[in-house]
Amino acid sequence: MNILVVAAHPDDEILGLGGTLLKHVQNKDKVFTIILSQGRTNKLNDKLNSKLAKFLKLKKTFNLKLKDQKFDTYPLLEIIKKIEKIKKAANPDVVYTHYNSDLNNDHKICSLATLTAFRPFVGKKTKIFQFETPSSTEITEKKEDSFNPDYFVDIENFFESKIEILNKFYSKEMRKYPHPRSKEYLKSLAVLRGSMSGLKLAEGFKTVRNYY
Repeated sequence: MNILVVAAHPDDEILGLGGTLLKHVQNKDKVFTIILSQGRTNKLNDKLNSKLAKFLKLKKTFNLKLKDQKFDTYPLLEIIKKIEKIKKAANPDVVYTHYNSDLNNDHKICSLATLTAFRPFVGKKTKIFQFETPSSTEITEKKEDSFNPDYFVDIENFFESKIEILNKFYSKEMRKYPHPRSKEYLKSLAVLRGSMSGLKLAEGFKTVRNYY
């Protein structure tokens, strides 16, 4: 099975679904990632990008090198076409991207561009799920837009590896508790999502499109 993650910034993909990605890799799925920007300080340079991909055992990773927090300065169609081009190479069965209603505008644009690039058409049926990004998704403009996951992945055996990856590659982005990007918060979130689904530790997702 081919898996594609489309994330706005470096660390979003691990914060949001690091455990799920590790599980896909263990299951011998081919995992591709698209990171739209290099982050605030070019933290995902080509060398680090390569090391992270190798460490995670990703099939391939792409970085579009858009300007951080300035996605709204690009024509949306330009971003969509970039994703569509990679879509052909990855040929994904499952796509993960940001929740479309969190606080970060780059996340919203990334989500919209991804959903547009993968709009339904006759042929391959691609499943799409939205992930939550701690420090952004829990803050919404409207209460009714709060993230309410309906799909859960058991990450009990992958949580510590998720934290190891964050500390190894994105240590500058990690914070002390009670910040949402702390190990304690991430553990609490995994426990919460687990308790919602009868699991010990889980990552939660919002279904956009699924097939049975």
